[in-house]
Amino acid sequence: MQWARRHGMRFAPKKYELIHFTRSKGFNLQAGIQLGEGGKAPTQEVRILGIWVDPKLKWSAHWSKVQQKASTQIGALVRTTASTWGASFLRARQVYSAVIRPAIAYGAAAWHTPTKGPNGKVQGLAAKLELIQNKCLRVVAGAYRATPVRSLETETFTPPIDLYLDSRLAAFQDRLANSEVGQFIENSCAQIRARIKGRRGRRSARKTTREEQGKAWREERQSWCQQGQPIRQRFTEKQKVLAAWKNRWQTQEARREGQDYWDQVRRPPDPSILKLHQGLRKAESSMLIQLRTGRTGLRHFLNKARVPGYESEQCSCSMGPETPRHVLLDCPQELERRGALRES
Repeated sequence: MQWARRHGMRFAPKKYELIHFTRSKGFNLQAGIQLGEGGKAPTQEVRILGIWVDPKLKWSAHWSKVQQKASTQIGALVRTTASTWGASFLRARQVYSAVIRPAIAYGAAAWHTPTKGPNGKVQGLAAKLELIQNKCLRVVAGAYRATPVRSLETETFTPPIDLYLDSRLAAFQDRLANSEVGQFIENSCAQIRARIKGRRGRRSARKTTREEQGKAWREERQSWCQQGQPIRQRFTEKQKVLAAWKNRWQTQEARREGQDYWDQVRRPPDPSILKLHQGLRKAESSMLIQLRTGRTGLRHFLNKARVPGYESEQCSCSMGPETPRHVLLDCPQELERRGALRES
């Protein structure tokens, strides 16, 4: 304030926010500051360039705001795209990919960390964003709630949200590393680590471990792309995401080997799957996805889902379970209609 008076500057204290950052309980988090005749009390959440932070930097405030934003956008998506009417599958998918997903992933370079739990599950805010993406994909695909998330992602060719966040983070890190600002930050961090090395050895070691984890993560992403490719070839972020997605899909398929699960079509992620929906109405695309995933209104699925009144999975023709493949290719009761469809 003295500097402002000396240089003839004026500030508006009402436009400023005060927040304390600490995870320790040994501080008075209610302490405010006095600015001239007025005071400023601390708040529990502050918005900085569109990202909400809380005193413990746990991103709980940001998640709360993302939930509110996503609720509004999902409602709009539902009103324009129902399971059998409204915008076509390709248009609805474009709305999610171009509008909703970038909105909920905003600022991922600040709050996302590509970490996995001991069982391989996604952790952090990315795990919560999975729930939002799952809701949107079910609306876009017009699929049953029992449809597995991984099948929805493959059928709509939408990568898992954590891989999408990884790509946003990687792109930001590449831009930062090639800029003067990035070099300045690296030099500043090196000075800070050298200063606290003797006093806080544990924290310095933990920082080094995080850096090593980040380096290993980037090398792993690059290795997935280089399988069967020239070593020096450069890959775009979309290619890296697809390579990581295929690697995860193959790992999951290996775990499912020998297990009895219901997916009718099990193919790795492929962008050409979107060509199946060209020229189709929303109802036709929804039925196609239901048939391909096996989650449809046929006896095989209804029996597995334990729907009352479907104690058997057998087709009424008594020649096998009533699956999409049986109805479309083998069921004698559909012989006449099948022939008419082929002729048309």
